[in-house]
Amino acid sequence: MSEDLREIVTDLQSALTQARELSWAARGWERLNGGESSSIYGPAPHGDEAREAFASGLEMLGDEPALLHHLAVAEHALAWDLELAGSPQAADAWRRALGTWRRLHGCPEFWQAMRERAAELQPPVDPAVVDEIRGELYDELLAIHVALVRHYCDLGETERARTHVEFIRYTRLPPAVFNQMPDLLYEAMTGSLSDLVASQEYDQAAAAIERYLEFYPDNLGALQTVAEVFRDWARLTSVADDWPTIVEIARRADGWARRLEEHEALDEAPLASLALTQLGATLGRRFYRKLDQVFGGDPEATGSVVPEHLSWCNQAVRWAELAHGRDPAREYLLMLCASLYMRARCATALGDTAQGLSDFRRHMQLRRLIEGEEQSE
Repeated sequence: MSEDLREIVTDLQSALTQARELSWAARGWERLNGGESSSIYGPAPHGDEAREAFASGLEMLGDEPALLHHLAVAEHALAWDLELAGSPQAADAWRRALGTWRRLHGCPEFWQAMRERAAELQPPVDPAVVDEIRGELYDELLAIHVALVRHYCDLGETERARTHVEFIRYTRLPPAVFNQMPDLLYEAMTGSLSDLVASQEYDQAAAAIERYLEFYPDNLGALQTVAEVFRDWARLTSVADDWPTIVEIARRADGWARRLEEHEALDEAPLASLALTQLGATLGRRFYRKLDQVFGGDPEATGSVVPEHLSWCNQAVRWAELAHGRDPAREYLLMLCASLYMRARCATALGDTAQGLSDFRRHMQLRRLIEGEEQSE
């Protein structure tokens, strides 16, 4: 080989090497297929060197479509591997991947290139298909996390489910996508609810809805459902045999009942209002029956009152007020009137004469109301 030819070949090799070094996509792919991401099973779809090459190219060139796509795929694959390995780094990897997908979604040059390729295929593909894929991209990406939420809820791995719920809640999404997420997550987090209710496993059913309400505490449908579950659970209880369970139901139901009471849309939701009323009536009866048992059916027999009895009176009044506040039915009025009288006696016996006097006055007002209704009949 002559010196001139050797020099030309050397120059060409140098130019090719330089061009390859300037091609960030080529550098990334080279590292995917021969770098640290490869194994005996072949090249992996991600790797630190490859992702760094793609990211460096984007820093130099801006949102170059091909690099964005390569980086989104590589970061998404890494997030999957970390998720499957149970790594705590998975959450950050998912966030980075979605951030890159978001940049790609907003890159018109990428989607125009895809439309042109679709038209050039043989046979050609309608470019509108590309627009459909772009429109559904967020739905497809988030469907993964909804499915993982349900998977982890079914396994009882609450914290791993929580990671993905929070990921969805705090990710910047288009309104059309974001607004449908609460319902999709509800289905994911309470997927076994109907089976649990059918088998009367109310404790687990309530827990499933409560997990969801921790994230969406003002979801009217979920609040209605949890009220119905606690109501049906309480209806199965016996004051004589299940008293600790009744107390626990009341404790867990109270906060959600208050939130439902205060919900701005409650008056336009008759089924939710009915569930709340019936929950109050059911628990109100249970607590008054317990007091009736303790004092042998004689409200005057309060000589052996202890603070626990007063707490039961508070519960009887609280739930009776809830039922009567939503529905002025005579049954609920009588229950509230009797509960107030019992609390007046217990409070007075424990030395709280102010509370006793206040309750007795309210009791007498309701008593006159009842007597007036009886006379009008």
